[in-house]
Amino acid sequence: ERTNTGNRERITHIHSSKKEERHTKKLKMSLQAEKPSPSLLQSMALGGTSALFAVNFTHPIELVKTRMQVSGKGIGATCSAVMGSEGISAFWKGIAFAYGREMSYTSIKLGAYAPVRDALGAGKDAPFYLKFLAGAITGGVGSVVGNPFDVMKTLAQTNSGESVPLTRLVGKMYEDQGMKG
Repeated sequence: ERTNTGNRERITHIHSSKKEERHTKKLKMSLQAEKPSPSLLQSMALGGTSALFAVNFTHPIELVKTRMQVSGKGIGATCSAVMGSEGISAFWKGIAFAYGREMSYTSIKLGAYAPVRDALGAGKDAPFYLKFLAGAITGGVGSVVGNPFDVMKTLAQTNSGESVPLTRLVGKMYEDQGMKG
């Protein structure tokens, strides 16, 4: 009889834990269903902010890559040259332009994708071309808006001398290349 009682207790315990699992699952699903989607501006702010955080860590790597392309030197020689002649802060030269790029290009590309996709009706079961179109629209608009920041960032990164202020950099570029620059 003792074994029979033990089995009943185990079965009751298993049954109650499965009930709890189902209840937890239903609760999670109801919470997810009630959670509203972020607006276009909220979504763009979230995408841009995440990229803004990440660029603090990727910018020095990109600066080294850009300097390597310009100088033709290897990674060790480039890092040594930057560190030796300009100091550690030089690895973040042009970071202001990188911030501008991320807050424009990436916020549009990442943040506007879901709202544009939804506006086009490209949900889970939609054909691939609608999702592609949403990505092309947001990526294209982001590129047009973000490109000036990207150009300025590259100019600032390749400048191995003293940092140049934004107004002087933009003025020099306009002087040399006009509006097309």
